[in-house]
Amino acid sequence: MGEHNIGLISNGAGLGMATLDVLSHIGAEAANFLDLGGQVYHEKVMHALLLMESDLNIGAIFINVYCGQLDGDKLAH
Repeated sequence: MGEHNIGLISNGAGLGMATLDVLSHIGAEAANFLDLGGQVYHEKVMHALLLMESDLNIGAIFINVYCGQLDGDKLAH
């Protein structure tokens, strides 16, 4: 790949940085990285997706959210 066309959304800097490492390991590179912080709810995810979508250089959005303190159904909503 080698193109900067993946938008990364995660919750927590550690998870985000580890995801960047994995993307780099497979030959991909992230265009940007958006950290949702600890409190993830559907309005926050919606705004994050709208921000990513507004960047014309992004061809794909990768979401990696740890649901240890979050119900997965709330994120999916």
